[in-house]
Amino acid sequence: MLKIGELFLAKQNYKWSASGREALEGYFAARKLLRHFSNARSIRNALDRARLRQANRIEWSRAAAGSPLGDESEETFD
Repeated sequence: MLKIGELFLAKQNYKWSASGREALEGYFAARKLLRHFSNARSIRNALDRARLRQANRIEWSRAAAGSPLGDESEETFD
């Protein structure tokens, strides 16, 4: 499961942090118990939601600090 997630993230120039990887392992284990778990689709949806939340956190913190957006080629996925 995490390999699928790694492939999705690598295509978008993200990489796992230790805490991010650990959190998703727990999330996937819990999701597998649900009736409508759909493997790659569920993983992609979870990563999309996390990436959007991360983007919002970054934008809000930069706006609060008054700094312009940086030009970073690789983000740590947390």
